[in-house]
Amino acid sequence: MRDLLAQRIYGLRCGWEGVCDHNVLRRELALQTVVPHRRTDVGATLSGLERAPTPAHTAVLCNMLLDQFTAGNSPAPTELILDVDTTHVPLNGAKEKVHFHSYYDNYCYLPLYTFYGQNLLACVLRPSSSDLANMLGALNKLPVQRLRKGPAGIATLL
Repeated sequence: MRDLLAQRIYGLRCGWEGVCDHNVLRRELALQTVVPHRRTDVGATLSGLERAPTPAHTAVLCNMLLDQFTAGNSPAPTELILDVDTTHVPLNGAKEKVHFHSYYDNYCYLPLYTFYGQNLLACVLRPSSSDLANMLGALNKLPVQRLRKGPAGIATLL
């Protein structure tokens, strides 16, 4: 698993976004140096790995982000102002839930993030065709509930 993730991350950093590209990329000398155990069917394996997460995995990630936030904020803030942002992620080729977004003039995903200052509290990958308002409540439900129960100093959420 470590080698698969390393190969995927190095591939992304080198600009190889498609998982099918890894069948060619695994022959690159630099990648062979940093990822010693390469598989021949890596494209299919990485594709399955990227499709495996479920909503339960998203909740675990969100809880981990919230744990890091509460552990690193001592004393706890008395008020939190949550900043919700999207980020344009252009797509190349045929991807799941692909949609043309006229503002960005290309096919893209628009991941949704919730921040407090520089602290990432929640995130979700969403297609650019989905309405922000439809996902906003669901994305922030867990962070808001956890932070309201959390440290005694956190009194108000805006």
